[in-house]
Amino acid sequence: LNEILKRKKGLRKKYPAELRAFALTLNFYSPKAYKYVRKTFKNFLPDLSTIRKWYSVLDGRPGFTHEVLEALKCKVFKSKTPIFCNLVVDEIAIRQGIVYDGKRYYGPVDLGIHMSNDTDVPRQATNALVFMVVALNDHWKVPVGYFLIDALNGKERASLLEKCFEVIYETGVILHSVTFDGAIVNLSMCTALGANFQLGNNFQPYIIHSITKEKKFCFFDPCHMLKLVRNTLGDKLVLYYKGKSINWQNIVSLQTLQETEGLKAGTKLTKRHILYKNSKMNVKLAAQTLSDSVNTALKVCNQYFPNQFTNAEETALFCSIFNDAFDILNVRSKFCKKKKCNMPLTNENYNELKNYAGIIIEYIKQLQYSTNESILKSNRKTGFLGFIICLINIFDLFDILKEKGLKYLLTYKINQDHLETFFSALRSRGGFNDNPNAKQFESSYKRLLVRHEIEASERGNCLIDDVQILYASSANKSNIISDGIFTEANDTICTDAFDHDYLSTLWSLSSYIEDVVKYISGFVIRKLLRCNICDTCSIFLTAKSTDSILITLKSRGKLIFPSEDVIKIAKVCETIIRENSHIIFKTKNIKNVLCMKSFQTVCHLVFNDNKMMEHIMQQDIFNNHKTELIQSIIKIYINLRLFHEGKSATDIKQKDFIRQKYSKLIHFKHQ
Repeated sequence: LNEILKRKKGLRKKYPAELRAFALTLNFYSPKAYKYVRKTFKNFLPDLSTIRKWYSVLDGRPGFTHEVLEALKCKVFKSKTPIFCNLVVDEIAIRQGIVYDGKRYYGPVDLGIHMSNDTDVPRQATNALVFMVVALNDHWKVPVGYFLIDALNGKERASLLEKCFEVIYETGVILHSVTFDGAIVNLSMCTALGANFQLGNNFQPYIIHSITKEKKFCFFDPCHMLKLVRNTLGDKLVLYYKGKSINWQNIVSLQTLQETEGLKAGTKLTKRHILYKNSKMNVKLAAQTLSDSVNTALKVCNQYFPNQFTNAEETALFCSIFNDAFDILNVRSKFCKKKKCNMPLTNENYNELKNYAGIIIEYIKQLQYSTNESILKSNRKTGFLGFIICLINIFDLFDILKEKGLKYLLTYKINQDHLETFFSALRSRGGFNDNPNAKQFESSYKRLLVRHEIEASERGNCLIDDVQILYASSANKSNIISDGIFTEANDTICTDAFDHDYLSTLWSLSSYIEDVVKYISGFVIRKLLRCNICDTCSIFLTAKSTDSILITLKSRGKLIFPSEDVIKIAKVCETIIRENSHIIFKTKNIKNVLCMKSFQTVCHLVFNDNKMMEHIMQQDIFNNHKTELIQSIIKIYINLRLFHEGKSATDIKQKDFIRQKYSKLIHFKHQ
């Protein structure tokens, strides 16, 4: 407000850094919104011509960005501790075409140097090869340059990589690793610089820097490797470990069973995970398929339905091994203590993690296509080999960095996600046009750098990913207890809904469903305990032990064991939902209807302990803690199940998933 008043009085001072950051960010996300805000606040924000002037401080042309390198030098100079970084290399498909803006042409192949052209028509670029550095001991990332390419072989890419090592070395940043995906040309790039990825006596998963003679460890992006492993199992259907089969069909059967039974055994599997071929680039689907939850669910289902699953234990072990391998290479927080694989690499857990990584490596080495062909000698070896190389290099990298002052290593910093999110932001800059041409790519590249506060001409400081602007906040909702759902007004709704239900089926829950209901009951209790529950009532919610196989397998000391009364309420709710599944999507206020029916059925069957009776003796006979507790449990459970019914109905109706496939095909066709 003070700034607005000053500018209304004609005091045109320099825009403060916060306002400048806000203006650049808002204009980046939405030029229309920027114009509206500027107009609403009486031209308080800078004019678009001023913003264009700010962008002009960056060259932004193909090649290594001089302003970024200068900013890195300044960052190193001002830092009291060494700056450790990882280099990420990847390319993004762009739209082909030659564009002239009155000064120069955009779109031909451009490696940042003058190139002789043997033809009258220049080669048009189809991809932008981007180099990005990610801080290992700080919270920033920055692209150091890009090149417009059509097709580069391994040796040509190796020259660019070697030059990148050189310019980064000159900034003073300490760099000992490079990350890329599993494309053959990237492997050729590294082998051209001396790396050897063949397991054996000459195995050398690193590059020797030509200037410093130090090792630059090569990392295959774990996200891409996980997708390749999932694709191999899904395409080949059967792999072998010590002669025992690992069957993709077990995962398919698990999804089919969950769909048939109507409840999931603590997994996120859907039909989309099984029909993954149109969503091969979606990492989330691969991570949720080869996950610890699928491992647990296979073990549970194998006990309840042994005839439907063949060698489920081996498939479960396969999922568990690659889940842990991915967790070790995807640690994001130094405070995570949920599991040893989710903790950052430190001196304290170094030996434990390295020993477990060795077990994973030996497991992968013994995987086979058939009973006599090793997976590491096949044409589909990249994903498996990539995990081995990453699990070896991560410990060798830490050995070097800890001697130079690094206290812990978050392995997520080694992933390619940082560059992928940069590409995502770059594509979003175009609005409806998510496939930029060379001119649009350069413009977005400059805007992203300036938006992230790389100010080359003014201070040369690099504060990347530090500006948190335009984030949404949320407020706590009202208490879950006693919200008026179970009032007398709902009696008529309930009566009308069930008046003509003459063909209602008497449902009996299977052992599998009962086990899952117990698991859900634990979550209901956890959610309920966050509310204002009195100490006496909370005693009746939990038990000291459980007979649930699912809870026993999934619990690592954190899951809640539900009491028999809570389980009884949950079973009644589940039965009521299944008896009335034919009206769920037809009846208005279905949540109130199901809650009332469940309450009427179970209210006199639970919490009849003498201690509870004494507790409610002095309370209202119709509105006491017992009644509120039952109502709250029912409401949470019914709410969860109705959300699940909606998702399940959508998943069942969906026959094919083609949106992502065709979006990517358009990008890769450079249209």
